[in-house]
Amino acid sequence: MVSEKEIVNSLFEKFNKEVPKSILAKRVQLWQHKELKGINKKYQLRPDIDLLIRTKDNHLAGVEVKVFHQTENKYIFCGIDQALSLLRFGLESVRLIQVFIIDLDADKETQLKVIDKFVEYASGVSDFIRTFNLPLNYTPFSTFVHKNKLIKKMVVLENKKYPKKNLIVHHKEIVSNWSNFEKHSNYRKQIKKYLVKKYLKR
Repeated sequence: MVSEKEIVNSLFEKFNKEVPKSILAKRVQLWQHKELKGINKKYQLRPDIDLLIRTKDNHLAGVEVKVFHQTENKYIFCGIDQALSLLRFGLESVRLIQVFIIDLDADKETQLKVIDKFVEYASGVSDFIRTFNLPLNYTPFSTFVHKNKLIKKMVVLENKKYPKKNLIVHHKEIVSNWSNFEKHSNYRKQIKKYLVKKYLKR
């Protein structure tokens, strides 16, 4: 079965090919960074950032990647909680990418049923984010496997029945110094300063 690590690597290659040096790092595990050890004891530095992105405005954005195989019954909103939690690190914006894997070895009828199921999943997530105006961007991708191997072709999942219904969600950047607690705001500022120094300014 194709792993989430393989998908993250594939997205890393795809995005950096389309916009060179736009992806600064992959699988950033802040709790393992020595300079942030003190903060981690007081302010949880999980989950990891699957992809750390340089935006067009030269800011930092984070991506949470979730993979859906056609044989598993994964909760469709899987990843929203983790993507939102990345905002705790002082990032200007975050994106949830759900990748739906289609098995090319299955018969055509099964493939079409799986695609319909995935489109329904993605439509539900997209509507949920828009309805509640969550500070979260969203992109659903589909990709393919053949003989249990990933075919490195990522395409944006589309709702063919309603072609005008765009499943992608784009929000403006958010203010990263929000807080009801001054110490939490200070933690975010320290984490952001570290990320900028380590990744954005190198």
